[in-house]
Amino acid sequence: MTDQEQPSPPPPPSEWQKQWWREAEREHDRQDAQAENHKGQLEAFALQGIRTLGLTSAGGVAAVLGFYSANYARLSETPYALSSVNKLLGMLFLAMLATLLTCLFGYFSQVFFAAAVHSRVRHWDHPYIKAGPKTERYILYGNITRTLAIVASLFAAICLLMAGLDFLVIVR
Repeated sequence: MTDQEQPSPPPPPSEWQKQWWREAEREHDRQDAQAENHKGQLEAFALQGIRTLGLTSAGGVAAVLGFYSANYARLSETPYALSSVNKLLGMLFLAMLATLLTCLFGYFSQVFFAAAVHSRVRHWDHPYIKAGPKTERYILYGNITRTLAIVASLFAAICLLMAGLDFLVIVR
């Protein structure tokens, strides 16, 4: 090729190529929207976790200590009542700890699911978005941490139930 010859421009895309590109752009936009959705969920989990932990710890412990101080004379007559108050406080502490773990596991599950969305690879041919090298691993980690969040929340509910039953024993 000499200096005076110019390379010929590429042929214009065919209609089906234009359609594929439009579909790919729509699919890429859907992926971006999904990533934004995960970002919003991450923020919601973080805020809800902090609020839940604060309300649970402050409310439960304050209620037990308030009851204990108001009824100390009656509770001190039987050693069983004092040990029940200690057991009640222990159950509330375990419930607070399980609530914290629930929030942390829920938050981390969303982090892993968001990482899975971001790890997908964009293509201009069908399918327009394919799993990246780490996508399946992030999804697995997200499912594991979500399951741990469910187990921790059930444990917190059981601890609160046991604390409530212990409180009923003390009151009667």
